[in-house]
Amino acid sequence: MDIENEVTHLPFKSTEDGRWGLIGLDGNILIDNEFQEKPSPVINGMFHVKNENGNYEIYVADKTLKKIGNEYLSVGNYNSGLAPVVEKGQFVKYINQSGKTVFELKEYKGETIIAATEFQNHKAVFKTSSNHYGFINTTGKVVLPPMYDYASLFYGEYAVVRKEDKMALINEKGEEVIAFDKHVICQFLPSEGVFPFIDREEDAWGYMNLKGEKVIKANKRFKRALNFINGHAIFYNSNYEAGLIDKKGNIVIRAKYQSLAQCDDLLIFKDNDKEGLLDYEGNIIMKPEYKEIIPFIGHNKFTYALDNDEWILIDREGQEVNSNSYDEISYLPSLPQTRGQVDEWSDYGYWHESDYVDLEIEAEKITSLIKNEGVDKVPYGVTPAVFADAYKKDYQVSDLQRRQYLEHYILHDNYFDVNLQATYNDNVIVPQYSQKWVGDYWGGHYENVMSGYGYNNIEAEDFKLGVVTKGRLLERGKELYDAIYKIFEKRFGAKTGERNSEEIYSAYFRNGNLLIGLHWSKQDKMSVIVVGLNNY
Repeated sequence: MDIENEVTHLPFKSTEDGRWGLIGLDGNILIDNEFQEKPSPVINGMFHVKNENGNYEIYVADKTLKKIGNEYLSVGNYNSGLAPVVEKGQFVKYINQSGKTVFELKEYKGETIIAATEFQNHKAVFKTSSNHYGFINTTGKVVLPPMYDYASLFYGEYAVVRKEDKMALINEKGEEVIAFDKHVICQFLPSEGVFPFIDREEDAWGYMNLKGEKVIKANKRFKRALNFINGHAIFYNSNYEAGLIDKKGNIVIRAKYQSLAQCDDLLIFKDNDKEGLLDYEGNIIMKPEYKEIIPFIGHNKFTYALDNDEWILIDREGQEVNSNSYDEISYLPSLPQTRGQVDEWSDYGYWHESDYVDLEIEAEKITSLIKNEGVDKVPYGVTPAVFADAYKKDYQVSDLQRRQYLEHYILHDNYFDVNLQATYNDNVIVPQYSQKWVGDYWGGHYENVMSGYGYNNIEAEDFKLGVVTKGRLLERGKELYDAIYKIFEKRFGAKTGERNSEEIYSAYFRNGNLLIGLHWSKQDKMSVIVVGLNNY
């Protein structure tokens, strides 16, 4: 399925200071001057747009602006009747065109599913917490398990996957069609039975068929090569000038243009920073006179061109259709000849990341650092020398002068960083002296002379664990604090005290001679856990 065949309207603005609306490929306005943020194109009768809260809303493409579903952090396009969406704190789920949840992707065989794509050819890719990729169908059933280290979407009947350092082209059953040599890079999925590849050894592009045969051998005259459309493919030479070849590799149009774009039965070409129209034999249909021409989508009779600083509607001969003009029109960045590009799906926002975080599991990573004998790998009452040795710290004297603490980041997680600080009641380093003989009239004497600095032989009063959230927990520090609180309550029993204000939450726990203070600062957006023995 080619997504562009389903596009019916594009985002546009009538005036520079106006709001966004949606205009049809035939020039008819569906919605005018309505949205502060740019909406998506209308695909399969649906579009989405950000609201004033920064969340996405989904609408049926109708003048009445019928909103469906909820507000979402992330929204994909509708394909196969479904769109991937993500709500705050939730997994990726797929909804139908009524906004009803059809299925949710939580986990597969004990592994959390952390991301998924839109559907393409009735299949979507999902990614697990161990960074493995698999495929689902439109019912949410796993049709190819997450056994790949990389996977593209299916384009037609094929997808590209990688296991370790081995790339392969697979069919819809997961069967290996072509195992690629380590010197071959597959850049596009097959179109019209062939696809372009890069020969690493030759640093050149060629074309391969579904048997793995190089039907157009790698040639250094191809600096880049695109997919075949209508029996022709665009290539770029070493000067990055664009031309056209047929399936035998014969040059149909010499590489001389700044760019080419295929549109069904014609081409858009760029020359001297202006764009015009060509046929497939290289005959000029319209001389280059526009700054930009949006590629004709499917078999549509019209498209838009940028004439000076205004967009106008033109036909397939490049003639202006009416006298209307628009300040801005936005269109899909993906052209027909670049569909199926192997790395395209990570570039153009096909992936949607789950916002779900198991707070109990994440909190346990932090609380498990606190043990009966110490924190992480250092004991309670640790001396500065032992702390520095445990974490292989190579301090300079200038770093530690007049300092009464030592610190080290002991945990870097996807959602937070944990810094351990050992605090002391005196400086962690002190001057070191040695005796030096000083001669004088009476014979001489020994004097204490400073020879440098050494670690002070003192014990830490307590530990402080500073927890700074990031990623999906960036704005959810209080939720992580609450999860830590519940673990401490379960582990140590009832709290011994609690003090809360608008800015700081504090709770205190005791387990024998182990004293713990848990704090969350709204201003600093971080939690601090203070741990000590009796002297806290």
